[in-house]
This record gives sequence, C-alpha cells and structure tokens, in this order.
Amino acid sequence: MSDLVGDARTWSPDAQEAVRLLAVSALVEGRDRVEVAALFKVSVRAVDNWWARWQAGGRDALLSRPRGRRTGEHQVLSEAEQAAVRQAILDHTPCDLGLSGQLWTRRLIGELIFKLYQVRFTEPGVGKYLKRWGLSFQRPDKRAVEQDAEAVRLWREETWPAIRAGRKRTTVKFSSPTRSGSARTRSPAAPGEPRA
Repeated sequence: MSDLVGDARTWSPDAQEAVRLLAVSALVEGRDRVEVAALFKVSVRAVDNWWARWQAGGRDALLSRPRGRRTGEHQVLSEAEQAAVRQAILDHTPCDLGLSGQLWTRRLIGELIFKLYQVRFTEPGVGKYLKRWGLSFQRPDKRAVEQDAEAVRLWREETWPAIRAGRKRTTVKFSSPTRSGSARTRSPAAPGEPRA
C-alpha cells in the first residue's frame, strides 16, 4: 500500500481494484466511510460509489475491466467492404483503378475508399486498417528489374570517362547583384598579397 501515493487515477488497474476491495471490506467490518476515505487517501464520494456498486453487484462489480473499445468495434467499413478494399489493393495498381500513381500510398488508399464508399479517412486512419489487414509499408527495389548489368558496366567504364575527359575547365566568376559593372574574376591570394 505504501507505493500507492498521489492521484488514484494514476495507479495501475490492479492497484485500484485492490483498494476498492479493501475499502469495501473495511466498510463491511463497520468502519465509517469518512474514516475509510482518509485511510485509503481517496474521496468520500469514491468510497460511496464503491459501496453502492458492491451492494448492487457484489465483488464482481468492483473488479477491473479492460478500458476502451474492443478491437474491431465501431469500425466505419464493414467486414465485406474491408475485404473488397484489401483485395483491390493486392490485385491492382492505383492507375488500374483510375487513381494517379503506380504505387499504393495511404493517401491513394484513402482516395480509393472514398471513391468506393464515399467515406473519408485520414492517413493514420488508413494506416490502422492496413495494419489490421496485415499489410505493411514496402520499399521498392533500388535497382530496376529491367536493368542490364552489362550495359551499366559499359557505361561506367567507357561512356562516363569519355564524358568526364571532354569537359572544359573554366574559371569561376563572381558578380554582385548590387554592384553595377561586369563580372569580376577573383582568385585567392597569399596573406598580405593583393588579389588579382
């Protein structure tokens, strides 16, 4: 009990359940509700609520239950609609279905859902559906499937060196947009010597 300090809402569900059960058992033993509230460092109102729940439903009414919605509860798309969208993603590219692009993105999947069912989703919302469907982000290969290894080798060893050798070296000219006149060539100089 010594680790239960501060706001009871920050305690773990198991700790909250233990305090509820101990507080009600203290009330059953005949202790005063104000005394129980002070003993467990909770409000008298909380003790009254626990007592009412215990009287209405017994020990089970004081046990912790999972919070929030159950997985899959209150989904916008039905199971059949989800299956149809998932299959469309797996069988087609976006351009096959009248969307722009060759690769599926969350934005494009959201557009497909809107096109089919007139329901808008945020990109994170689409991501939750993708995770539920077992689909994940995939990076495309960095090398093109059609790439010819021999042609790449020939270009690197012969064509590129020829291009590099043909380049002309030039001097860098600087000009100021605020100064009138022609461009000035500036070259570095040793310390103490004037620049050319």
